[in-house]
Amino acid sequence: PPLSPLRFPSTDLSRPRRLSRRPVDMSSHVSQVVGGLAVAIGLALFLVMDKPGLSTPQNSAAKELSALQRHFDADVKSRLSFLGDGDARKVPSNSSHHHLTPKDVEEDLEVRSLARSFIKHADDFLKRLLRNVNYDKETLDYGEYPPHPQFPDVSLKHMPKPVAGVPPWEPYMWAPEKVVAVLRRSLQLLEASVGYLWRRMRVGRFRAFFSERAGLSEPDWVISGWEEDDELARQSIAGLNPLEIERVKSLSRVERASKKLAEQYADKIKKLVAKGDLYMLDFERLAGFTSPNIVPSDGVGRYFYPAIALLAPNDDGDLTVFAIQLERDDNARIYTPEDEEHVWLYAKLCVANADAVVHEWLSHLAKTHLTIEPHIVATHNTLRKKGHVLYSFLEPFLRDTLLLNWAARQTLVAYEEGNIDSVDALADTGSSLGCGQALQMIQAWWTTEYDFLTSGFEDDLKRRGFTPGDDPIKGYHYMEDGYLVNNLLREFAEAFVDETYNSNAEIKGDVVLQEWAAETSSPDRAAIPGFPERIDSKKQLAQILHIIMWTASGLHAAVNFPQYDYYGYIPNKPFELLLPIESVTSKEQMMEEALPPTDRAYEAFQVVVSLTAPSPYPLTDLDDLKGYETLYQDFRRRAEDLADSMKKANRKRAISYPYLLPDRVPASIDI
Repeated sequence: PPLSPLRFPSTDLSRPRRLSRRPVDMSSHVSQVVGGLAVAIGLALFLVMDKPGLSTPQNSAAKELSALQRHFDADVKSRLSFLGDGDARKVPSNSSHHHLTPKDVEEDLEVRSLARSFIKHADDFLKRLLRNVNYDKETLDYGEYPPHPQFPDVSLKHMPKPVAGVPPWEPYMWAPEKVVAVLRRSLQLLEASVGYLWRRMRVGRFRAFFSERAGLSEPDWVISGWEEDDELARQSIAGLNPLEIERVKSLSRVERASKKLAEQYADKIKKLVAKGDLYMLDFERLAGFTSPNIVPSDGVGRYFYPAIALLAPNDDGDLTVFAIQLERDDNARIYTPEDEEHVWLYAKLCVANADAVVHEWLSHLAKTHLTIEPHIVATHNTLRKKGHVLYSFLEPFLRDTLLLNWAARQTLVAYEEGNIDSVDALADTGSSLGCGQALQMIQAWWTTEYDFLTSGFEDDLKRRGFTPGDDPIKGYHYMEDGYLVNNLLREFAEAFVDETYNSNAEIKGDVVLQEWAAETSSPDRAAIPGFPERIDSKKQLAQILHIIMWTASGLHAAVNFPQYDYYGYIPNKPFELLLPIESVTSKEQMMEEALPPTDRAYEAFQVVVSLTAPSPYPLTDLDDLKGYETLYQDFRRRAEDLADSMKKANRKRAISYPYLLPDRVPASIDI
């Protein structure tokens, strides 16, 4: 039966208060923080309470939430006490950054207001979810993305197919353990906001988002090195988007990107190509879109460039960038380290911004979240509906994703067809490209580039000129660690298929399996490009399972969990830029005028903190499947051994790369 709207007992929980941008004294702030916390706890407790027709989750989650509330209440009050009664804006005597200004006070209030409103948004979102939820649905329908209001004549019907409507409660709602993990992140943000002004005086507006007391540590290596040429290059192979860099194997490849670069560096390119040492970042897919992108809700122009960067090893063997071209015309300027310091720095920042745009919309959202969604719907409609053992095998790799994707469409990328006033979600106000253009980019990739059977880990690297398992490039940790995790998953899939089917004839004769293939490949159903209409062999089935497993686990972990480290400090990889390069006159101006204002920067920070909450379901904790206990025990043992050996290798690296450790990689896209 449908649930009534959320109501909290007045004796225990507080309703969210209407937010005010006016200054508040600390006693009022304490009550708002605690009140907001109570709402968050209430929401989480609601999710773990008994409900008619639903199974009862473990009581331990509710107990943990209560303990967390008591701890947080006491901790926040102790943090506030050092500021004194009502003195929220007292500057510490050892402040070394700058004198207190009205702008500091105003932006401090904005940060604390945004931290509190984060809980309010969760309240509103969950009410909307519970009003529309289906408790179980045997067959799910496929939906379509409506045209974006900024581009009403551009159809988006060929985007990856989303589920129509709200995902059913069973089996796609978050478990209590996951609610606790995400809630912890919200509480960290609340606590960190309390001391924002104090930290801002010492370290500046962007570093002040971090708080050691709240468990939001600074990524020291990023903050100290983000301006360096080799750090920009290093992040292309061991940062948050290791899917763009390619090894250049001919002068003609550079010519296709830029005739001017090819002519100016012809001799150097030939020498580097001969040694296999020339690399390139080519963001050509941004070339057809409008910059600046002006968002109707605020009228602000946000800039991006379809940048090209050439990279090569330095004398120490570490990658560094030696040339950048931002525009796509024959007269475009080429930027080098010999340019004025602020010009070269901003050119690199434009490359970082292009990488951020492509990462968040394509490498992360499209290649993992949106790619997996039609697989889940097709699996639900066939394998789950018929009780097939393949559903039980795949279920841990498909957990929670439908709800996450639906939630993103209601919040981060929300818009209403035909309503230009609805273009104000974070995807528009916090991204240079904007939601409407980004969805067009995703659709172009899905319809012209994506092919399921060649979308796996090794095929992707080979297309970009790398040889996983035997490549001389130094420091490509995504390839090194991904190769190990990918092999672990492949062998697991092959072993499962071997235990389930005795021959290829059994594969061909499995009616439900063939229904799954038909639904997944059908243009009228899941419509996944390149998915076979029939599955004819054990080898092919293992390959299919392996690609799904890698996409949902290893690939998503590699592009999701580095976000805190590399997006958290905004200047390192800004989502938006507010000035064209010709308007930048100094580093100081760049930091204040080209980078996003504090409120939007903090919203981006909130998102990356939330998106990197640890999962309670890593690869090392897969539950046994009845009849396959030995297989699963062997997989867990091998995953744990691999995690141990990878940790030893990590300790020898100058900068750790923990994102693909099997005991940290979630089995599914669950955040």
